[in-house]
Amino acid sequence: MQNLSLLNFQLVKAIIYELEKLVGGKYAKSLLAKLPAGKRIFPHYDQGGPLSTYMMVIRRFHIVITTNDKVSFRIGNITMHLTAGECWEINQNIIHEVWNDGDSDRIHLIVDIFPYRWL
Repeated sequence: MQNLSLLNFQLVKAIIYELEKLVGGKYAKSLLAKLPAGKRIFPHYDQGGPLSTYMMVIRRFHIVITTNDKVSFRIGNITMHLTAGECWEINQNIIHEVWNDGDSDRIHLIVDIFPYRWL
């Protein structure tokens, strides 16, 4: 089990490094977000929303780890399905929501990158 954890850590580290290069910034934080089957996240801004200095400057990325065909993500007026393995930059200052009408969990790795110009 220890080798698997090390492998996963190295993979996440590589993803973060690539996002830092893409943005021209430094890693701020990350989390794994699980949305169980049959559940939804109602329309919201992420914590602090457009009133938060942190939320106004960071760049937030969702890397889809697991999903199913019945998971939908709405941001603003656009609704889409994010496929496993994809990486999407999400503007967390726009109202968004997610629903999982499938029978398996949805898991995303969410990574925040702080652009150097704001450091």
